[in-house]
Amino acid sequence: MNKEAIINVKLETLNQQINELREILNEICVTSEGTGATKEMLMLSQCLDELIVEYMNHITM
Repeated sequence: MNKEAIINVKLETLNQQINELREILNEICVTSEGTGATKEMLMLSQCLDELIVEYMNHITM
């Protein structure tokens, strides 16, 4: 595989992980109103932020 193909695979994987975390976070937000799931939402939000930063770093290569 050449460098461009490897980057494309990495970006696709990151995109998939970002979308999965978004779905989980949205589901938690909808179903956990008033249940005190703030820690879980914060943890997922931080993971999502990290994935987005990694994705953006790969785009700018």
